[in-house]
Formats: sequence, structure tokens, C-alpha cells
Amino acid sequence: MNKKIVFLYDLRHPLHEKFMRTTGCDFIPFSKKPPKNYDIYIVEGTYIRPLLLKKIGKFEKNAKIITLFSDPRLFYLKIGKIFDFKKDEIKKYPQLRAFAAKKLLTELDGAICIGNFSESLFRNFNKKSPVLNAPAFVFEKRAEKFRKIIPDLNNHNILFIGHGPDYYCKGLDLLIEVFKNIKNKIPDLKLYILGKWNIKEEWKIKDVFFEGVQDLKPYLKKCSLSVHLGRGESFGINILESMTAGIPTFVSEYTGAKQAVMKADNKLILPMNKKIISEKLMNYLYSDLKEKKSLSKKCRKAAEQFNEKDTLEIFREKFSGFIEKVGKK
Repeated sequence: MNKKIVFLYDLRHPLHEKFMRTTGCDFIPFSKKPPKNYDIYIVEGTYIRPLLLKKIGKFEKNAKIITLFSDPRLFYLKIGKIFDFKKDEIKKYPQLRAFAAKKLLTELDGAICIGNFSESLFRNFNKKSPVLNAPAFVFEKRAEKFRKIIPDLNNHNILFIGHGPDYYCKGLDLLIEVFKNIKNKIPDLKLYILGKWNIKEEWKIKDVFFEGVQDLKPYLKKCSLSVHLGRGESFGINILESMTAGIPTFVSEYTGAKQAVMKADNKLILPMNKKIISEKLMNYLYSDLKEKKSLSKKCRKAAEQFNEKDTLEIFREKFSGFIEKVGKK
């Protein structure tokens, strides 16, 4: 492969870095002035800025632009909503901005999508450009620790792992509403929320604990289930981590990690309906220990299919063919 390739990173997510290190490409922060002498630019998350830079001659005319998608931007574009980080609220996607964003998606030369959900969202807007689909995985050093955990499946403790402030994407607002529903019927129910959050007043209710950034192990040991009601969550490594620890993990139909969860049991996939979610979680909480242990084993087994070594090897094998297709576009 005689192409000069650079990875223009923004957040430099550890997962993205692991993938891109297998390619031997150069790494440059996108905050700097991007160099002009590359054949292929792989950009983390964004696609509007690099495409505009190419249009105004900042990149070579024949340079190819690839975006690595692993955030909710494609989902938000599809549903016509966007999260306002300044106002900390979800709002309608501005019409002109949405039109331009959709148009530019068709001009991308390729996409790297973290999982099936992300790829399906991309294909809503771009049917032709090559896609390299690779799922997330649990880093092996963390997986080793989580495999040793024996969770307490007898209690009524729920675990949620995820960072804010985008509560809509993470489904935290819905989870707290579901918790209120179930709490009326199961008085000792507790919800432990790990991650950085702007805590809203309406979330400050009895037995909902915002724990901040903590070591996961104690919480994985003391919770009998994990729940993630994502709306456009591209994948969710934390979901794989919970499953690796043997925690039966429920996710919404709009959470990318459902491709891993369904390998354990389809009944762990939830529709975005508060009543149905409440009923399904209560059914689990009221089920006998034998059934919970069975789900626990299935989750561990499913998570093992998303290990670091195999996933990186598959990515490495796919990459050359993907770049060849992008070059022909």
C-alpha cells in the first residue's frame, strides 16, 4: 500500500488509537494546521471541516477523506435532533445545517464505523462509499480483572456507566424515570450512576447515587444488572465491560452494543418504551437465581467474542482492502 495516510484526531479516544496504530499511519492533532502532502486523511468524528478544507484547497485535489464514526451525530441527524452542550438540553436540528450536513456526508470517500449500528446509520445518508466496520472491544488488561469478578445477583442494585453531559444519547433521563416506576414496587431498589455528569435537580431522588468517576470493580460486584438506554450510542465499551464481569446487561434497541448483547439473549434488548422497560427489568429482578446465573454466563461468553486481540487482527486484515476501494472511488 503506497499511500501516505494520516489520522487527524480530536479526542484521541483510546479505542480509536488502538485501531489506527495497526495501520502504521501518521498521527496529527486536528487542532494543528493539517499538512497538505497526504493521500488519505482519516478524521476522528468530524467530516464537515475536512471536506470544507479540501474544497478550499488546503488538501490536495485528489486526497481522500475518511471519517471514523463512533458518536451520536449520525443518529441525531437522522432523527432531526441535536444536543445543545451550552444549554444542556436536546433541541431541534436546525434545518439548513441539517441539509448541509447530509449533503456533505455523500461526499465522504469512506467511513470507519464502530459496529453495525454505526454503519447502518451511515448508510442512511451514503449508500456508495466504502465502509470498514469494526466493533468495540474491552482492553485486555481490564478484561483480565473483570473476568475474575463474581457479581452478587441476589440484590436489587442497578448499575449505569457513562459520561455526560449528553443525557439524551446515554438515555439517563429515561433510566431515572424507569427507576421511579420500579421503585414503587421494589422499595430496596438502588441505582448507581458512574461517570461525569451535570446533575439535574429532578434526578436527585432517594436511592439514586451519582458516584462520579470510580473504580468499576466494587460496583460490578454489588450490582445484579446493568442498564443502558442509549439513543444513538454508537457502541459502548462499558457495556462489554459489564458483560465481561458477568453482569446481565440490558440495552435499548438504539445502542450499538446490542450486537454483542443479542449474542447473549435477545430479551436483553429493550424498546424505547418506559412501561415495557419497567416490566422487563422487574421480570428480571423477580426471576430466580438460577435464571440470573444463566444470563450471567451468557453475557460473559458473548463479551469474549469482542476481545482486543481478535478484533484488532480483523481490523488490520480489512484495512488494506478498504483503502484500496477508497482509492478507486
